Amino acid sequence: QFQPQTTVQKQHFIEWFSGKQLPSYWTKNNIQSTTFAMSDSVNGGFQITTGTAGGDKGSISFNDINQFAYDNSVIIAVVKFNQTSGMTGAVGFSNDNTLGSSHSALYNESVESNFKLSTRGTNARTETDTSVARDTATRTVKIVNNGSSTLMFFDGVLVSTVSSSIPNAAMQPVFYVASDPPNGTKSANITYLECYNA
Repeated sequence: QFQPQTTVQKQHFIEWFSGKQLPSYWTKNNIQSTTFAMSDSVNGGFQITTGTAGGDKGSISFNDINQFAYDNSVIIAVVKFNQTSGMTGAVGFSNDNTLGSSHSALYNESVESNFKLSTRGTNARTETDTSVARDTATRTVKIVNNGSSTLMFFDGVLVSTVSSSIPNAAMQPVFYVASDPPNGTKSANITYLECYNA
């Protein structure tokens, strides 16, 4: 801690996805026919791979231990979605492990042309277009929640700002992959994740 002793250190978490296995503080949520493994490739990080059927999906999270503030938090992730057809994927903050409740996340959905910023609070879920075409490149995403808006940056460039339907409950980091029609195995890799209360 580099702050004065009278200042309480805020939550700050960093994960380099390397080594033989995922650390035990992560929970693997095998929702349906999904495998989890460290990737045996250079800078491959951690990989989630679905089965071949539509609806096969899984995620990693903190098992609903929501340590990060909805109104003053930041998450940074380096991710790669390995298909553009028949895949849904996400990385960001969520109050649960599937973006079903309060959340702010990068959303990659097979029926869309571009990446989205997905948010939800007291209102219904909102997906805001980023104008960044979906691809299989390694991307660095940063999401900032400040209580009045949620901002998303792609590779250092601001691509979306949302001021309604923003998170309203404490959250945890989540990385999620699902297979959609046309069916087949889908996968995504995460190599770095950082999140903190600002």
